[in-house]
Amino acid sequence: NPALSFDGKKVAFNGGDENNQLNWEIYLLDLEKGEEFQLTSNNVIDAHPDWSPAGSKIVFGSFRDAAGHPAGAADIYVVNIDGSGLAQLTNTEWEDNDPEWSPDGSRIAFKSTRNTQQGGREEIYVMSSDGTNPQRLTTTNGWQSDHDPSWSPNSDQILFTRFEGNKIWFDTTNFAEDWEELTPWNVHRVD
Repeated sequence: NPALSFDGKKVAFNGGDENNQLNWEIYLLDLEKGEEFQLTSNNVIDAHPDWSPAGSKIVFGSFRDAAGHPAGAADIYVVNIDGSGLAQLTNTEWEDNDPEWSPDGSRIAFKSTRNTQQGGREEIYVMSSDGTNPQRLTTTNGWQSDHDPSWSPNSDQILFTRFEGNKIWFDTTNFAEDWEELTPWNVHRVD
């Protein structure tokens, strides 16, 4: 889940042991100096980072509760690029994840199950960059699921991918046999 800073000089990404997601952390890589910095350090999954337009903050999804312990669903957090000033932006019992900052800096788009209240049935939301005023932008039916919001350059539209299959998008024991049922992903746009 790499995210390039708006100035193109740094990359934020999540990394860790693929066999132990509880050690997934957020890292920053300075492309000019080749230096890597670990931004988060805890016992939870921190992932899907994105940069503020000014390059001073990172927004990300984290599977932690208010005390910092592992939780069953993600919420959205923001932190300064030096690791200080951690703040929780969302706090629901349902998953909020895949945040992306708008180019104008005023809003953050994300996926959420807060309306469907069902894992694997995400919809796209937008909120103010301080976490206030969450607003649902998309509505799904059946096993549809919306992911990976991405802003237009002038912050007036969001592109996203929608799973349009006939079962939950991660339901497989054998991808080689089930791939046709799990691959109907298409790109959509919403104002």
